Amino acid sequence: MTIRSLKKEQSMTMLLLSLLLFLGGCKSTAGHSDAFVGVDFINRSGVVIRDVKLAVAEGMEHVSCTHIDSAGQCGTGFPAHSYNAELLRLSYYQGKDFKSHLFNIKVPEEGAQFYRVQIRVTRVEPDVSVIKQ
Repeated sequence: MTIRSLKKEQSMTMLLLSLLLFLGGCKSTAGHSDAFVGVDFINRSGVVIRDVKLAVAEGMEHVSCTHIDSAGQCGTGFPAHSYNAELLRLSYYQGKDFKSHLFNIKVPEEGAQFYRVQIRVTRVEPDVSVIKQ
């Protein structure tokens, strides 16, 4: 075996190990939490809402829509994002009034799945539901 073939074999071994570690890491995180793939904001308030944003309360992650008509909706999709019962903040403008709500999402007890969140904005409190994808 030459030095060149030995280096090539070592490189292939390292590549294979890296790939196995990466795939193993992906499997383990997906198995321990539920994942969201999108959010639908549905306006049931009777007035236009603006600057609608759903954010992780203690983080930078968020999704948003700039304008939703009084009986309209806005949806956004994104790559699967794990959810581990973090506190979420929904904020928006309803006319001139700024509204903000803190809540957790109750995920169905069907095991780790992909879900889409639907948030119906009303005049009082948001109504949140989870839909299996």
